[in-house]
Amino acid sequence: MTVNELLRGVDCACGKHHTCPIEAVYIENGAIDHLRDLCGVGESVLLVADENTYAAAGALTEAALSHARVRKHVFDGSTVLVP
Repeated sequence: MTVNELLRGVDCACGKHHTCPIEAVYIENGAIDHLRDLCGVGESVLLVADENTYAAAGALTEAALSHARVRKHVFDGSTVLVP
């Protein structure tokens, strides 16, 4: 099952059909290039990261979102974050 198939929903053993409201997931080289299309021009975007992920891709992400109003919150590494 692909991630996008999972997002459309699954029939669970509990008898219910579970879905996720996320519209799309991109897992590929250059996925950051989809941000401009996903976040409309002038839209407000909240960028949330920890120190490690921000160091890895924060500047690239902010550059890709330059068309939008970006607020960001970067969690420090003083505690372990559990997603």
